[in-house]
Amino acid sequence: GFEVDTDAIEDFLEAEGFVDVAQADDACAGGHGGSGPLVGMGGGGSGGHYSPWMQAREGMDGLEECGTPRRIVRTLLRRGPKFDIEVVSTAGRDGTRIEREVVRHPGAVVIVPVLDAGGGKQIVLIENFRLSLERRLIELPAGTRVPGEEPLVCAARELTEETGYRAERLRHVARWHTGPGMTDEVMECVVAEGLAMVGQHLENDEDIRVRVVGAQEAFEMVWDGRITDAKTIVALHWARRVGVI
Repeated sequence: GFEVDTDAIEDFLEAEGFVDVAQADDACAGGHGGSGPLVGMGGGGSGGHYSPWMQAREGMDGLEECGTPRRIVRTLLRRGPKFDIEVVSTAGRDGTRIEREVVRHPGAVVIVPVLDAGGGKQIVLIENFRLSLERRLIELPAGTRVPGEEPLVCAARELTEETGYRAERLRHVARWHTGPGMTDEVMECVVAEGLAMVGQHLENDEDIRVRVVGAQEAFEMVWDGRITDAKTIVALHWARRVGVI
């Protein structure tokens, strides 16, 4: 193992103006109800609003770490229409400064639309042009949540926009972090059943074709590499796990 140089960390934190270490320790001892400043928002540490360094996101379990004080300063780099980009700074075990670029995301929903055809269950997929890859991907319909929006509300909207189907029944089955090494995005997985075609309502930046396949074929597309989108792969397996397909 290795030892943590707590003195060096504290010296670094106070030199950078993050917080007063003794005050932060008192707040940590009192739990999240304390008023001690543990997370800074902004570039300097003294002018921002502070709150506990790691809190539970909506529906997710948080983590308190009250041994060695760990504090984070968040500096906004760019505010975008759907998500923001920040530089997040903290101290390493030896007291040196650590910085990471983080995508701050309001969360998203992926939908598994299930058609109960005479020959068995079918899945409504989409062929979605992804500008980042400059090609189409075979995916399940999905979309970004408006801040504070309920997952089922987002799922109903995105399902109709992207596929043209309206669901009679929507059921939340799972959630996961999409890529905690670079973002705080949480993906909510929703199964949609009782589908009726009402027509697509694509946004200006969307280039989507609908593709309906049998449930077994959808899994074969995962196994043979035709589907490479991670949220689609995870959501299909969750739908099978809960017995929908």
